[in-house]
Amino acid sequence: MTMDDQNKDNTAPVKSLPVLCHSVVERYFVRGYKVNLPKGGILSDFCEAKSNMNDVRILRHSNRICIVTMAPTHPALRPGTTITSVSFKVTDKLDRSNNVVSGKRKRGAQWLNPSSPLCIVTCDDGAQHTVFCGIRAKLVEMNERLLSKPKLLQSKTETEGYVAIVMPKLEEANHTMDGLLTAEDYLQYRLKQETLHSVSSDKSPPTSDSNNKI
Repeated sequence: MTMDDQNKDNTAPVKSLPVLCHSVVERYFVRGYKVNLPKGGILSDFCEAKSNMNDVRILRHSNRICIVTMAPTHPALRPGTTITSVSFKVTDKLDRSNNVVSGKRKRGAQWLNPSSPLCIVTCDDGAQHTVFCGIRAKLVEMNERLLSKPKLLQSKTETEGYVAIVMPKLEEANHTMDGLLTAEDYLQYRLKQETLHSVSSDKSPPTSDSNNKI
């Protein structure tokens, strides 16, 4: 089956889809962004207020399939940070690895809301970050590559380093992107937040000389 055939057939098994490349993303997917998760918000909310930057990017295909990735502003993607592990066990009783689906209607899939956690990312500084879904949809597949290769989240965020594949309800599919920032909105949000966080850092008290030693 060719790539074009798979794009026309939304019943094709998700795991048979080829690894995405940037040209494929540009051609077949629309980008949207959900920011300040789990609370969320719209662009105007962050003109003067700082976001927690726990942001995700949603890649929506015309066949309803959506791919969740971390947005470039996510704290785990800050320069100098290294992701060391990824866990799909988001609570003591809920492990996304246990998600099992069947048939073209994805029966048995776990239901997700925008604030539903998908995984927990641990960085080399000990910080842990919960990655949220960002939209309402069924969980089709977690990216199991991340368990053995967590750095894919940083090196190939929009392709092999995706977090999950999800599918909105048919009747909700056309409105999936309505609650998300567009690429243009996200750029404005990102520039504004960089300014706000920079100003905040400038106002922080100076560190002691001992902490400034190289």
